[in-house]
Amino acid sequence: MNAICRGFGCLLRGKRVAYRLMKIHLLSLASLLLLVAGCAPPTLDSSNLADSTEKVRKSLDASLRDDFDLALIRLQEASDGSVRGTAPFSLDGMTGENVLLEAERIDLRSELAWAQQSVETEQQIVGAQSILEGLRIEDFQTSYTEGRILATFRVDNGLETPIDTAWLRIDASKDGYPSVHGEDAVAFRPALKPAEARDVEIIVTSEVISALPPDSETSVRVRFTLVENGGDIVLQEPTEEDLARARGRLAEAESRRDELQKQLDAKTAPPSDS
Repeated sequence: MNAICRGFGCLLRGKRVAYRLMKIHLLSLASLLLLVAGCAPPTLDSSNLADSTEKVRKSLDASLRDDFDLALIRLQEASDGSVRGTAPFSLDGMTGENVLLEAERIDLRSELAWAQQSVETEQQIVGAQSILEGLRIEDFQTSYTEGRILATFRVDNGLETPIDTAWLRIDASKDGYPSVHGEDAVAFRPALKPAEARDVEIIVTSEVISALPPDSETSVRVRFTLVENGGDIVLQEPTEEDLARARGRLAEAESRRDELQKQLDAKTAPPSDS
């Protein structure tokens, strides 16, 4: 009987020891969690931005606080999507490190957007001639009628914009003779819509009339060199000098864009604590 009691007593003591150990473990875990929570950097809270901003500011090294003030202003300007290249975002959950880094990213994205616009502008100049070929000319013919040179042809608008005025260049060449060219305006009333085709007749008044109508030995080439809509120039064929300069500017703009993209990719934002 005594042996049984001693065994039962040992069992109870064992359970009490296990309970104490489990309790110590839980208390240690809770203390660790509180310690970690206490070490987590403060974050911005839009529901009480003034107080949370002050806490975030104080968490930073004193040498970074002026930079933080300027960075936060930049973020507040950009958070509604008004800064080019940055979509709307929330300040909630951002640490001081987040704020400083995101301000740099906002500036880089803005520069990148402008650089991309420069690339697209120069690309349009460089590619203007091939784009203008989308305004197709078919069945071009000339005739001499009542002392005037008439040109009749069909225009098919393969561009993405309406056209109300276009300048037609006519080149006439013949072996053994200097080539002759001239440009004449073509008015579309109403404006020629995208994907619309229309028959056109104009009176040729430029210097090319001396070679028209052509004989069997004369070669005639036609193309549009400038198109307008509503008084605005939509596309214009560049001169050889303009084309060379545009290609140089395009190379510079592409290099700048690619460098900015590398800088932006290198600035990986740390995750916020939201």
